[in-house]
Amino acid sequence: MSIATLPGIKARRVATARISTRVLFSGDESGTPVIFVHGNLTSATFWEETMLTMPAGYHCVALDQRGFGESDPAAAVDGARGLADMSDDVLALMDALGIDKAHVVGHSMGGGVTWRLMMDAPERLLSATLVAPVSPFGFGGSKDAEGNLCAPDAAGSGGGVANPQYTQLLKDGERGDGEMTPRAVMNSFYWKPPYTSDREEDLLTSVLQTHTGERDYPGDSVASENWPGVAPGRWGVLNGMAPNNQPDIGKLYAINPKPPV
Repeated sequence: MSIATLPGIKARRVATARISTRVLFSGDESGTPVIFVHGNLTSATFWEETMLTMPAGYHCVALDQRGFGESDPAAAVDGARGLADMSDDVLALMDALGIDKAHVVGHSMGGGVTWRLMMDAPERLLSATLVAPVSPFGFGGSKDAEGNLCAPDAAGSGGGVANPQYTQLLKDGERGDGEMTPRAVMNSFYWKPPYTSDREEDLLTSVLQTHTGERDYPGDSVASENWPGVAPGRWGVLNGMAPNNQPDIGKLYAINPKPPV
């Protein structure tokens, strides 16, 4: 199901060298580019209000990342590369749109994508803005400020730790408001209750557009002798955020040039 955009937002499909996906645009096409990178279990739709409040002189761009929204359903997430599949998609989109450099804004998982962009292509970032980003050490499975693993196989992270009931409700397109439904999770954890959005149905549709399966959300897993009994597998977005699949954080400290953060 396609989601209608707000007035002032234009949507079109863009095919890059890596992926075909829905991309949202607003602002001055000749202005300074700002690329918005959404978080887990959302899509570009979640950026629309922010894009519309940007001051004059900016060209706003938001993409549905692979595994989400209206991106190519065949484009799996190779979790063994961390979030590099997604950061490479952003660079490919910039190339397809003729954008040499851009401000990048990443939320949650999109913050993890932004960390990777900073490591791999800092010369293409005018600045990096991180909104509640996933740690550059990854999500789950680590125990301290240095990112040391709780277990050698990163048990406690990756595709096997997702709630299977929630994943099934996503797959079923459940729109009810019962406990642990996508609607209840969105309204309880995405923002502070009792707030609800005027676009609740559109935002819920965005959540339900998440691609599910062993190569998407949550991804695959392997059995582990360590608590809680599962460790990251190879495929899917949660394995892309697993700590054992992240690059050495020393790469982040050493980037040159260093964009404003």
